[in-house]
Amino acid sequence: MPARKSDKPSKKQPYKAVIDIGLKYRAVVDAALDAILLSKADGTVLEVNRAACEMFGYTEKEFKKLKRPDFIDAGDGALRRILKERSEKGWSRGELTGIRKNGERFPVEFSTVQI
Repeated sequence: MPARKSDKPSKKQPYKAVIDIGLKYRAVVDAALDAILLSKADGTVLEVNRAACEMFGYTEKEFKKLKRPDFIDAGDGALRRILKERSEKGWSRGELTGIRKNGERFPVEFSTVQI
């Protein structure tokens, strides 16, 4: 039996699946009660969720213009230790001091993984 046009897989199907996965990922991340940030190794912020924006006081657009030292206090040396540990083990967790948009400092419990 000859194949009909409707029997052939659409070239758009893989792209639709990727878009669907992206939308589901974003929905889960935005629904999280914990702050979630995705950043480059140099501290450039790529993605943040709603909880991070609320916790730190920045909009998503503002966050994406920041680097890690703008919202995490690197002055106590803990950040260097944590980044070193993440580099060696692929992950780390601990406590740091966050810096809100208004300058207020607050304790941050976190985990980080190298992707």
